[in-house]
Amino acid sequence: MTRPALPAVAAPSTSRATLAYELEHEPVLDGVRGIACLMVMGVHLSALGAKQMPGVLPNGFIGVDVFFVLSGFLITSLLLQEWSRTETISFRRFYLRRALRLLPALYFFVAILCILGAVLGWNTMFGRKPWLAIGSTLFYFSNWIYDLGGLSITWSLSVEEQFYLLWPPTLFLLLRRGVRLPVIIGGLVLVVALVGGWRLTLWSSQVASDGVMAAFIRTYQRTDTRLDAPLIGCIAALWAAWRGLPKRSAAWHGVALASVVLIAVACGGEDIRLTLRRPVPDLRLDVLFRGGFTVVALAAACLILYMLSNARGLASRIVSVAPLAWVGRRSYSLYLWHSFAFYTPATLLGKAADTATASWSGWLLLSAAKLCLAVAFSSLSYYAVERPFLRMKSRLGKNATEAAKPPDALAKAA
Repeated sequence: MTRPALPAVAAPSTSRATLAYELEHEPVLDGVRGIACLMVMGVHLSALGAKQMPGVLPNGFIGVDVFFVLSGFLITSLLLQEWSRTETISFRRFYLRRALRLLPALYFFVAILCILGAVLGWNTMFGRKPWLAIGSTLFYFSNWIYDLGGLSITWSLSVEEQFYLLWPPTLFLLLRRGVRLPVIIGGLVLVVALVGGWRLTLWSSQVASDGVMAAFIRTYQRTDTRLDAPLIGCIAALWAAWRGLPKRSAAWHGVALASVVLIAVACGGEDIRLTLRRPVPDLRLDVLFRGGFTVVALAAACLILYMLSNARGLASRIVSVAPLAWVGRRSYSLYLWHSFAFYTPATLLGKAADTATASWSGWLLLSAAKLCLAVAFSSLSYYAVERPFLRMKSRLGKNATEAAKPPDALAKAA
């Protein structure tokens, strides 16, 4: 449940500065994570042995953009709240919390794949340069490596980690220098526009010179072409801290509905494999690189703000249902393990997998097996590895909150 919106502080005062919106535990955000995770799982499920249904969320990879937006929103909200209470940001605590959240599950995933690599062959598991694939994953630059084998899913984690290294110190310096929130928002809008323009330029030149496949590979995973999504999440958090969550209105209902339709349409289209085989890109894929990714991120940010401001509304209740929230709480482990789990049955069955998917019943059975494996692997990771470290992370955050003092901090930035 959100706190009531309070007027943004416009000038320094001797009393404690209060944000117009402060983030608490929001069940609806677990649901948003769950939807984003299912979108990504849908695109990978459709790409493996889906002869009878090649259109199962073929462009569901935009779920990664939803993750990016949500990450930017959450991190910025937490950083602003810490600043408002302490007039500083503890980078040691911030990066320790990130490490406790991200590293245990990732290292467990890599360790299991290394054991399998030693048995099945390093090149089989990690591509032509296995040690580069492993090292780039552990040190978060795998999005710049294009042959990762079973670690290919980790590219987005690298983008997020690089964002974590850049944004918190930048925000801290801006707040410390007294830059007001509207000015920060304006600056980020400019950066988002520049990122979108650079992505369009790179995409167009790569398609013209090397074709669609090379353009997709060299453009899609780069940090400098993907930063617009997390930064749009940052803008949403800064706006909520400055002006509060949007009030209920017919206009906002319309924006939310349009955002849902836009994301649903963006998920549709031909299977990405068919698109990439063509010398000229499919229209929908081309539109994504020509501003579509930015528009999808804006739609995701609008939906997040809308559902937070209508926590008891129908849309928020639907997104907060127990199954979606369950997936959302385990989304990190599911994201890490689902691709490996999907490949396992196809690898073990070989050509029999193609035979099985020649019928609807065979496709459904194989898909069910893949999903069950994904849930099993991710549950092992979540309960045996993640949860103990998440409890440590929660205690760290609680201690930091109890130790915080309430100086007049955001009065200088609002």
